Amino acid sequence: MKLVYICSPYRGKNTGLAEIFQNKQGSIYYCKLATEQGVIPYAPHLLFPLWLHEFVSEDRELGMKMALDMLTRCDEMWVFADDGMS
Repeated sequence: MKLVYICSPYRGKNTGLAEIFQNKQGSIYYCKLATEQGVIPYAPHLLFPLWLHEFVSEDRELGMKMALDMLTRCDEMWVFADDGMS
């Protein structure tokens, strides 16, 4: 099966918790769509915030670094946003 990097907003422009929650719900939906297409979705913004804090700059930087490293291992990237992941 192909490994697909799911690119969708996380924090957003307003950086509010309500917007993060809404964006996470969207990412979950996109992962479900990808699964239904027969691929393995990889959405780092759903995984890394489990132990990395979005509003701690060192954690955010580490999460971005790990996500970019994993991107090199994915077969494809599906983008579900106009302006990428923020």
